[in-house]
Amino acid sequence: MQHFLKQSLKKIFIVILGIAIGFYLWGLKEPRQYLISFSNNNQPVLVKKEQTALKPKTNILFLGIAGDGSRGALLTDTIFVVQLNSLTKKVAVVSIPRDLWVKNNLTNTNSKINELYVSENSYVNQFSKAKKYSLIKNKVSEIIGEEIDYVVIFDLVGFGKLVDAIGGVTIWLEKDIVDPNLVNPYNPSEIFKLEAGWRNLDGKLAIKFVRSRYDKEGDFYRMKNQQQLLANLKDKITKISSSWNLIDWLKIWQSLEGHFITDLDLETALNFFKTFKNTKSEEIIYLSLTTREPDKLLTSTSYLWTDPQTNEQKNIYVLIPKAGFENYSEIQNYLKSKING
Repeated sequence: MQHFLKQSLKKIFIVILGIAIGFYLWGLKEPRQYLISFSNNNQPVLVKKEQTALKPKTNILFLGIAGDGSRGALLTDTIFVVQLNSLTKKVAVVSIPRDLWVKNNLTNTNSKINELYVSENSYVNQFSKAKKYSLIKNKVSEIIGEEIDYVVIFDLVGFGKLVDAIGGVTIWLEKDIVDPNLVNPYNPSEIFKLEAGWRNLDGKLAIKFVRSRYDKEGDFYRMKNQQQLLANLKDKITKISSSWNLIDWLKIWQSLEGHFITDLDLETALNFFKTFKNTKSEEIIYLSLTTREPDKLLTSTSYLWTDPQTNEQKNIYVLIPKAGFENYSEIQNYLKSKING
């Protein structure tokens, strides 16, 4: 009798487990999400989970770093804000140069903006553990005059994996790229070259493309390339995602594990994607803080910098607002006129 009871309970458990797994897999394929609730007589019922409403305006700060094993592994050489307006469906991308000279409110000293993340994680030598980013988040908020709602930090390996996961990204080059500073570590005689025209980039080429700044415009050239790749990346994901279900999204999310840090959860990210996926790239506003027209908001200068380890002094290239050091009023007015105008 006892043996029969154990076998019966085992079968019941297997049936319940099978139903649970089946429901879970079905739920992953459904665009809606559900919750288990209870009726008045304590019977479980299935109810639809309401989608969290988006704020009228959301600012997401994206930071790109080289990553573990690289020189300057935690320097945020890529800095841009994506502003999403859920009411008008407008999207704006604002790129901030890494050489912007700012006040470090943690150390009460001045530094380039790309050093703030390093400063807040000064005793960390591994990207996955460098989880403090309030310093640069608050500074960017101060610059654009808007609250930053979410932060996404990614390394080059993760970025390359994302590009490979969607089958590469196609870009248009107006002129050849020849960058002797980006060499193949396994073959130093091989430098980075891309001929003008349409080019499909895999993860490795995409990494080199967004890093290259061997041009008279320097870092501003790199920012322009990053914006182009971002637009094409968005178009490619929108095009192929129509056949994806939640399992596909989860696979990509998990494949990037260890290569990004964020306070943005997957559900909210998918909510943003669904809301703005039909926004065309040509409708997205791309802005940059530069020393040139039409975004001439900064001026270049040099600063006598002292190496804290060697006490060696040298002049370094920095950028400051035309209105003066730490004066962002002109920048904020410009962004508002371009985005809201």
